[in-house]
Amino acid sequence: MVILKNITAVLTALACSAAFADIDLKAPCANLQDMTIPSAAIGLPTLGAKILIAADITDTDSAGKARSYCKVTGNILSVDSTASPIRFQVNLPKVWNLRALQFGGGGTNGSVVTGLTAFSGAPADIPTPLALGYVTLGSDSGHDSAGKPPFDSSFALKQEELMNFAQWQVKKTIDVAKFLTEKMYGSKPKYTYFAGGSQGGHEGFDAAQRYPEDYDGVIAHYPAYNVINMWLGALAQAKAIYGNQLGVASNAWISPAKVGMLVAYVRAQCDALDGIEDGIISNVRACNANVNARTVRAALRCSNGNDAGNQCLSDAQLSAVEKIASPVDLGFALPSGSNNYPSWPLLEGGTFLNNHLGKANSADLAKFPWTPEGTAFQLFPAKSGVTGFLTQDMRYDPLAFDPLKWVDRIRQVSTWTDAT
Repeated sequence: MVILKNITAVLTALACSAAFADIDLKAPCANLQDMTIPSAAIGLPTLGAKILIAADITDTDSAGKARSYCKVTGNILSVDSTASPIRFQVNLPKVWNLRALQFGGGGTNGSVVTGLTAFSGAPADIPTPLALGYVTLGSDSGHDSAGKPPFDSSFALKQEELMNFAQWQVKKTIDVAKFLTEKMYGSKPKYTYFAGGSQGGHEGFDAAQRYPEDYDGVIAHYPAYNVINMWLGALAQAKAIYGNQLGVASNAWISPAKVGMLVAYVRAQCDALDGIEDGIISNVRACNANVNARTVRAALRCSNGNDAGNQCLSDAQLSAVEKIASPVDLGFALPSGSNNYPSWPLLEGGTFLNNHLGKANSADLAKFPWTPEGTAFQLFPAKSGVTGFLTQDMRYDPLAFDPLKWVDRIRQVSTWTDAT
């Protein structure tokens, strides 16, 4: 098992893998229509799988390369009859190079990853893996997010759906794809890869750590592998600016104008420390020596510590800056051994643009970050963790959540969801 860390290494590794004679599809695509895949073919508990559509497709990919393949969609059936199936898509090229590439999802998933695009981080001008002869595949991880808010986690109220998202769908989906390749080509893949970014990168870690016998290489692009730690870090940031209750005005909130003023101050102190003023702070260590909560307070504090407009920071806002720019001490250790979440780079060159800290002084979950008056982005992944996964109460106010009162549950869920 090799975890490939950059795209150049990926392309080199894939190009250098052993050459095989290509194999043509040995049966009509239509033969798969309505096929049932037995549960014995899937290495984790299911009630088997059902093919819904098997259709011949000819198209052109994003790089202009023609493709001809059998598109297969279907459901992997849950053991719990009330739990959603895992919806999947497997693409079987008419001429196969004996390799398979599984694509990862993003966020909290909930829509079928088709495997028809380029993989995460791939150069835009190269043909897609399917056009190069790879069997490609993906799934929705076992729930449907259509019509639900961003980072919805209501699926986690059902344990099988939680576990499918957390780790199981990776194995279940690749096993279905291997069954189909053996059925249609007379062979399982000689090489099997996984590629994904963010949650898809996390799923790549799952592939490597939990199912190493199934994969020969993994592309884990900006992986969200430490999910619970990440959600608790997001919660700490949201609490720093909004306090402990949704919908209540907070004097610690920092407006976009004040964020811009703070970012400009940091850049003025640190940009030239790497030898060139180019709008990028490259010497972060030297910047850390020049800029900290104390220097920010001395330079930017409003008179008497009271909010006096966009040219200064109040004491409450300075406290929020210090919290955001400091590591989060969880007060306990996760199963991975981690007991903290790293600081956010508010005093190291991060611009915190695009409404990262919100556009209003109170948190409203109906105002998504990218909308006018949007709420700070990090509150939404924090809410996802608090409501569906930890408290299993979708009405729970995430800002009121105290991790120290939920340590046992946090540790339990971490063993399911994290790939540290």
